[in-house]
Amino acid sequence: MDNNQIETIPPDTPVSPEDFDYGSIYNSTTEKLLVYGDKKPGETKDNSLWVLDKEARTKIRFDCDGLFVPKDRKFVIGDTWHHGPVMIKYYDGQIAIIGQDGDQYVEKRVRPYGDSGKVYKKGELNWPFPEDTTSADIQKMDAEII
Repeated sequence: MDNNQIETIPPDTPVSPEDFDYGSIYNSTTEKLLVYGDKKPGETKDNSLWVLDKEARTKIRFDCDGLFVPKDRKFVIGDTWHHGPVMIKYYDGQIAIIGQDGDQYVEKRVRPYGDSGKVYKKGELNWPFPEDTTSADIQKMDAEII
């Protein structure tokens, strides 16, 4: 990976599905997020967790597959709340914009398909699942070049 995989952007920057071969997440929250993507060396699961800085997005050619919601946060899709810890899975080509309202992460928009992310609990996917992690723990992590 090159050192240019995270880009800071305004949260309402328009996105074009044609710009992405893989899924992408725009973090328009005031917190760092853990996102699922390309496997790190030595990873035994299907994906690895990466730290995405606030007001940043994953870039082209980073295979972003989803988001980890820590145990002290909720994830809102439409009118439904999902209490963390949970995994949110997006599919190839989907671009998700994640906002925040207090302790809730809010799925603002998903393109191009309009389908919301799918919610999974521990053991339902072969993905890392740091069930005891809190949002405060994530804020102490260094944002990674993804």
